[in-house]
Parts: sequence; structure tokens; C-alpha cells
Amino acid sequence: MAFSISKALVFLLVIAMAGAAMNATSVLAVLYDVGDYSGWTFHVDDDGYKSWTTSKIFHVSDILRFKYDPQYHNVMQVIYPDYVSCNTTRPLATYTTGNDFISIKKGGHYYFICGVPGHCGGGGMKLHIHVSPVAPAPAPTVAPTPPSPSSSSSSSSLGATTPTPTPSDHHNKNGTDAVVHNVGGSSGWTTIVHVDYKKWAASKTFHVGDILNFKYHTEYHNVMQVNYPDYVSCNATRPLATYTTGDDYITIKKGAHYFFICGVLGHCQNGLKLNIHPSPRAR
Repeated sequence: MAFSISKALVFLLVIAMAGAAMNATSVLAVLYDVGDYSGWTFHVDDDGYKSWTTSKIFHVSDILRFKYDPQYHNVMQVIYPDYVSCNTTRPLATYTTGNDFISIKKGGHYYFICGVPGHCGGGGMKLHIHVSPVAPAPAPTVAPTPPSPSSSSSSSSLGATTPTPTPSDHHNKNGTDAVVHNVGGSSGWTTIVHVDYKKWAASKTFHVGDILNFKYHTEYHNVMQVNYPDYVSCNATRPLATYTTGDDYITIKKGAHYFFICGVLGHCQNGLKLNIHPSPRAR
């Protein structure tokens, strides 16, 4: 009898530990627009974006989005001494698209500067964030909205309640209510395991301004945006756009059908294709 009770206690302990592990993986990640409405530009703060960061709490799996004009700026991730001295000669990474998404993958200090001469030191384009290694537990939140430069945009989202996201979604905390959708959820963009992307899309609500995040192995897959006939026939010879980084972020800019396929031979035919229809965001 004692042996049976011991076995039962061990079983319950294992179940409890499994449940805790599952809860630990279901985190509420956040998309931060650096500088909010001002973006990545000159003199957002007198102290190099320090005032912007003091109102934020950053966690692992959050995402920084740098928005800027690539004709005039860029983003460099650097080490601390180069952040202090605005040294641009040995960046850890350089971003130049004007709409850069940088995922926070571990706790610690992150340092960013603009690499254009004079912009870091004279223009205040430098950012330092400290990331907590512990991700927050999922919970319904009210996203704090910074003041909008126009009354029309601020009235649409001020104090809006954000629904609890699934572990595959990221919510924007800068007043736009945009959502980053991880395509395929935890499986990503793949043929290794069968993912019904039609069913996945049917479980989501897409809006203009939302972002699709395609995660995949670059040796085996890519992402092509195509028109409807090429989506149906899996024709990869005339894509509207091609993405190959393995961690692609695609912003939904209008309320119309978007069609995506994998351009690797046979992958689209095996189900690696996605059709979404976003709606205009309610105001």
C-alpha cells in the first residue's frame, strides 16, 4: 500500500512539473517600436533614448523594431565601450532596411547606435536596454499608449484592452495594437512536421499593420509572396517578393489577400503555402 502511495505521489509530482514547464513556455512577448511614433531619428531624447527606455521593461523573446529612413540612418549593435565612444568600426551586427526587427534572445545589456558619422554622438542616436532573463507570465494587459502626435490616432487606442495572446503572437505596446503572428505557431514554416497552414490562418484574425514572422531553416526553405494563380499552381518563377533570412518579418500594409509559398521544388505542393485576408483595423 505504501509503495502504491509513493508511486502516486511521484506521478503527481511529474504532472505538476510538466504543467509548470508548459506555463513557463507560454510567455507574453512584446513588440517595441523604438522611439514610439518618432522612430529612430535625431534628438528623440536629450539623453540618447534613455527617457524612452525608462518607461519600458524588456524581457527575453521581446522584439525591437527600428523604423527610420535608410537613406539617412542605420542601426548597429555594438559592445559597451563602442556605445560610449560611438565607435562604428566593429559592430556586432548592422541593420539597414529602415524597418528592422531584432529579437531579444537572452538576458543582459544590449547597445545600439546609428553608424552614420555624427548621428550617435551629435544626434543622440544611441540606445541601451537591459533585458530581464525571466519572461513574463501570460495575462490580459492594458497596453500603455504614449501620446500621439495627432488626436485622431490617439483616440483610437488609448487605454484599449489587449486580449491575451497565444504563445505564437506578440503584441505591440506602442499604441498601434499591431500583432506579430508567428506563422505555423511553434512549428514554424516547415515540411518536417505537417502543419495545416489553412487551419492555422483560420484560427487568427489579421489586420492591416500586423506582422507575419516566418521562421525556418534557410538550407531547406524560403518564403515567396506570389499572386493568386501562382499560389494555386505553386509557380515559383515570378514571385512578387522573396525572403531568405530564416526569420522574416513581413508587415501587412493593406486589406487584401496575401499569398505565400515556399519556392523550393515540391514544398508548396506538400502544403507549404499560406493565404491570409487581413481586415482594416477598427478606429
